[in-house]
Amino acid sequence: MPSLAALLHVAAITGGLLLMSSAVLADEYPVCTRAVTPEDVEAAKGMHAAGKRYYAKGQFEQAIQSWRSAYDFDCTAHPLLINIGNAYEKLGNTAAAIEAFDSYITRSGSSADPAVVAKRDALKQRAAAQPRPKATAGSALLPLR
Repeated sequence: MPSLAALLHVAAITGGLLLMSSAVLADEYPVCTRAVTPEDVEAAKGMHAAGKRYYAKGQFEQAIQSWRSAYDFDCTAHPLLINIGNAYEKLGNTAAAIEAFDSYITRSGSSADPAVVAKRDALKQRAAAQPRPKATAGSALLPLR
């Protein structure tokens, strides 16, 4: 049986990782604060095309990477966030899909596509309706060697 000190160490590490992951998620799509150049737009178009090809092949993680790169080049191309959200949804990562759709809706303001708003809302409702797995004593602990 692990010592109390070892358990507290694991809990501290795990808690730190959880805090870091939630901070990363909160800053997943930083607000655009720079001017986008014509070169940025062209680079974004190329990355977007690659993302579409990956998505069509069912390679959703690669599609996400391509669309993230496209958004890094052109941070005003908010519809890319829809593509990212759709790919995350295909991977079963509802939280990341919702985050991408939320970012799109926030950035697009009143011009946000109502279908995307409805999709995001449906994902939130579905996620809220899913039962949370219950932790059992020791279920989250890994054996120490």
